Amino acid sequence: MKIIQAAVAELALADGKTDAIHFDDALPGFGLRLRKSGDKVLRSYVAQYKRAGQTRRVLLGSADVLSADKARTAAKQVLAKVALGEDPQQQRVERRTKDRLTLRSVVAQFLADKQDAVRPRTLGELTRYLTGSHFKPLHGMPVDTVASASAGQTNRSLFHVHDRPRNHYETPGRTRRAAGQRRGDTGRA
Repeated sequence: MKIIQAAVAELALADGKTDAIHFDDALPGFGLRLRKSGDKVLRSYVAQYKRAGQTRRVLLGSADVLSADKARTAAKQVLAKVALGEDPQQQRVERRTKDRLTLRSVVAQFLADKQDAVRPRTLGELTRYLTGSHFKPLHGMPVDTVASASAGQTNRSLFHVHDRPRNHYETPGRTRRAAGQRRGDTGRA
């Protein structure tokens, strides 16, 4: 059976079953999962593949939200990654694990470690700086996605730091003369 939008609504669970997957004939590994939850039957698209002798499934999305054509396209992408040697489900698991370690939790651990190592005033300033408004936009981000550029961008926007500060020696006339030009000389021949 080819999974199309009209067939999705017609499929039902057999009597006594709480879970079933109907696979597509045209695209091996692409299927529609029916699962009983209370009085309702939940429908979701899945991509199934084998990796290192184990069967793995990737949830593509709910049939209420995702059309059959879009789910088929997503399944092709997942199965293409598998054909190229990747493991999409393992990547999702690793990403979820990395997402649990946020900057907020690292800051809390850092401050706890520094409690006995620094003076009270230094600890107070570190706490104010790391937990205050300076880094607040980054607190919810996973640690591996926080780059020095994003931290620098946060500080630059908070303190209005300019890329190239000018001092009193860098007036336009002085920089022209430093480049070997005279007043009135445009540098053109």
